[in-house]
Amino acid sequence: MPQKRPHTKSRLGCDRCRKRRVKCDEKEPRCTNCTARHEQCQYLRRFHSPLKSSAAYPHLDASPALSSSSSQDMPLASSIGGHATGTPSPRSQTRVRELELMHHWSTKTCEGFWQSNVEIFRVHVTQEAFRHSYLMDAIFALTSLHLACETGDAKASCAHVGTALEYQNQTLSGLRKTLDSNITPSNCDAVFVTSVLMLVCAIVSPLLPTNFQDHRRPTTEAMLKVVDFINAITSIVDLSRPWLLNGPISGMFGTVRDKSLSAESLLPAQRLRTLNDTYVGVEDRRYATFETAIQTLETFSSWDRPIMVWPAKVGPKFLAELRRGDVVAKAFFMYWGVLIAHLDDMWWSRFSGKALVEDLSSALALTERSNALDELTRFCRRQVGLSE
Repeated sequence: MPQKRPHTKSRLGCDRCRKRRVKCDEKEPRCTNCTARHEQCQYLRRFHSPLKSSAAYPHLDASPALSSSSSQDMPLASSIGGHATGTPSPRSQTRVRELELMHHWSTKTCEGFWQSNVEIFRVHVTQEAFRHSYLMDAIFALTSLHLACETGDAKASCAHVGTALEYQNQTLSGLRKTLDSNITPSNCDAVFVTSVLMLVCAIVSPLLPTNFQDHRRPTTEAMLKVVDFINAITSIVDLSRPWLLNGPISGMFGTVRDKSLSAESLLPAQRLRTLNDTYVGVEDRRYATFETAIQTLETFSSWDRPIMVWPAKVGPKFLAELRRGDVVAKAFFMYWGVLIAHLDDMWWSRFSGKALVEDLSSALALTERSNALDELTRFCRRQVGLSE
């Protein structure tokens, strides 16, 4: 009688195959089944089962540092400085936290950019981060904000934002030192990508809850920090353009936005000019400023222009009105939120655009009303999936 072959069952197949209850060949980075089905392939169970954590990293939710109960499951705690009882040292807590952040970056957060550039962020940017600590800190900052956006728990979100702010401060400190010395062919990629990641952080972070709500600045004021980062990126590109365009990240230039809304529905001229005509009026000193803003927005809302940079190109007069809290300037900024929300299906743009529209539309509801303003507000809320 032939001997029965021993049956071996892998419990480490990819998430998609396990969910579909089919055999997984466990190839990396993508198994054969996911390759054939053109699906994202992840092996979260391999990384998370020793930690007994969920995809939302609940042991990161309690505080920016890992809780002792979750870290006690890690045998490395005592080997790198923990006590004999298994209590994790601060160093081991930081190590586990950063391992989880890097895993989340590699499997999820790095996909929050234009699809044609995902592999640039997943592979080249990650490799550059091992050479430049400020880029690694920027990755950790943005990934922490991604976790804050994903969780539905306000307390957990605050903790992730706190972690992100720590890494943002470290990033900016390291980036300043590099910029004070020199940009070279060997560091230009890291400097440029770091500034891009910090731009995204500047867009996302003001719209998330923090532990300092009593001292929170108005959203428009906080979001104006975006202008500083856009100007910094422009300067960096001007200084290192030949190196960037001939290097591994050249594909990041000339990226276009998604045409998920028709040109007719996105066209700002009709709604914004009606608001300028009826709410402001041609005799008002602000009229020309807002008309210029409309023209600039029309240019940058065309699908082949980077809509993110509009705040830096709209001009100082408009920004001055926005800082003063002008209703029409806020309405224009709210419309920019719609355009941000409809970028190329990126987690941070969807979140930021919707949050910006929600925040500004709520603020505008408390101001003097007009038909044009009400219509624009309803339109913006509808385009990002909010109730009118």
